[in-house]
Amino acid sequence: MKQKLSEKTRLILGFVILCAMTVGILFTGPGFSFTYQVIFTSLALFLLFWLIT
Repeated sequence: MKQKLSEKTRLILGFVILCAMTVGILFTGPGFSFTYQVIFTSLALFLLFWLIT
């Protein structure tokens, strides 16, 4: 099965997602629900794992 994205592109996207997750977690204030943080982070980690593997 041919992959649609090259390995280099997937690694770059993975790095960008990881950076976005870090910024999102660090800079969301107390007004942002913890539940939404968990859901957002879980979805982003799933996408990151899917891109890397």
